[in-house]
Amino acid sequence: NTDWGDPLISPENESVSRFFEIFERGFNLYGGSLNRGRHARRMMREAGLDVFEFKALYGLASDPEAVQASMEGFIGWIENVPIFDQAIELGWTDTAEIQSIIAGMREWARHPDALIGTGRTEAVARKP
Repeated sequence: NTDWGDPLISPENESVSRFFEIFERGFNLYGGSLNRGRHARRMMREAGLDVFEFKALYGLASDPEAVQASMEGFIGWIENVPIFDQAIELGWTDTAEIQSIIAGMREWARHPDALIGTGRTEAVARKP
């Protein structure tokens, strides 16, 4: 489960932050959340599962190639995941801002000190 409640973005960047904001808002529209990972153990127990192992992990891209690959992956989502078109239709953003976000993400990814980290959780459980 992802948990991007507070992605590590350094140096801070408005375009990258705005990407995560729009993405989360889109997930919320369908009852989902990118920030549920922290609640997964409780949710699994409430569903009747025995949770044997639960851990929080952080994925980090800190070298230039990994940072640029991460940003290109996120940009691919902007270009291909319907959430972003729906965000425009719903008036949360517009095409000009989306293009500015993409340009800003690419520019940020070229910064020599850029790094991005996102959280996730993993669990091992079984049904009793």
